[in-house]
Amino acid sequence: GGKIVKAKQKRISLLSVVLVISLLLTTVSAVFATKIVNSAIDQMISIKVDGIIYVAGHARNVFIDTTQIEIPFVMTYAFSKNQNINCVNIDDENGAFELTDYLIKNGKKRIAVIGGKKDNLHTVHRLVGYKKALEKNKLSYDESLITFSNWDRDGGIDSTNHFINKKCDFDAIFCFNDLMAAGCFDALLEKNIIPGKDVSVVGFDNREVSEYLKPSLTTMEIPLEEIGVESAKMLLEKDFQNKLIPCKMILRDSI
Repeated sequence: GGKIVKAKQKRISLLSVVLVISLLLTTVSAVFATKIVNSAIDQMISIKVDGIIYVAGHARNVFIDTTQIEIPFVMTYAFSKNQNINCVNIDDENGAFELTDYLIKNGKKRIAVIGGKKDNLHTVHRLVGYKKALEKNKLSYDESLITFSNWDRDGGIDSTNHFINKKCDFDAIFCFNDLMAAGCFDALLEKNIIPGKDVSVVGFDNREVSEYLKPSLTTMEIPLEEIGVESAKMLLEKDFQNKLIPCKMILRDSI
């Protein structure tokens, strides 16, 4: 959330007091996170802030009680079914669509997926984009090429070994974040399979590790600063709407 908050700070100086709630609640349930967020909002309203921006740790559904909120409120990196809540998020679905479509245009037809937790919204939206790219290119969806894992290097290792041990037929692996892609590299190299040569590998996030992998990793850059700018702009100008900010493809050497 650091880049998001930094970007907000460039724009919110016009307000006498604006609170940015940055709650990195990546390990708690959505219900517990919702209770914490609503409690924090009540506290901020009690000290008469001019506006609130809530920054979630990762995309989740959060129910915000808007009955007591009479000041500008924007939620970033989270979703709400409440139509009175204005949300700014990354376009996971289109980012995954573009990456998958790019792989297909480069001759890949059997694209395995290493997703995060199955019910995680990033996983859900990226898998939708992947499926849409297959459909656009008239390729069949094969559930045997889909795995779900932890969002870490070990998750990438375990999932890649699963594909290899099951003798799955794949010519590319789409990892839903760069840490899992790093683990994917480890597992492939352990079996003398060369990423970028024998099989294409792509990630998502554009974390620092992606640039230093050998070969360097093609990935999607998440527009954290743009999310911050857009949410602060929305708050200041009271131009409230739900926005999806596009990701940027970073082409390197792993395809």
